[in-house]
Amino acid sequence: MVLTVWDLGNLRGWKLNLKFGILKILGKEIFLSFENKNRVKLYSLLRLRITSKNTAIIREVHTYGQLRPIVRGLASNISPQHKGLGKKLIKEAERIAKKEFGLNKIAVISSVGVKNYYRRLGYRLANTYMVKKV
Repeated sequence: MVLTVWDLGNLRGWKLNLKFGILKILGKEIFLSFENKNRVKLYSLLRLRITSKNTAIIREVHTYGQLRPIVRGLASNISPQHKGLGKKLIKEAERIAKKEFGLNKIAVISSVGVKNYYRRLGYRLANTYMVKKV
């Protein structure tokens, strides 16, 4: 499995285990994904927005696959669900926001059903966003 960050401005990517790219339109848009080695299957994705303010925004995190119940200690081999891919993408987005852009905060647009997931990752509710200092 390969972590990919696409260069959306030129619609190209390059391989080094980690691919990094930026689309700049009144801010910067970064797309991170986990794919299979020949990049024909998308397992998980994250869209990160870098604004002119001190906060990055995670606009979307999604892991594809057949819905699986969460059972401690059991992970299905046939589904990418519940294998930590989303968490790894979030950690990479936090690293990019801090190290690449010098930002000190990251916010997530999240639905009610996943707010506790973000709380476990250190995020706190601030108005309509889940926010974390990085």
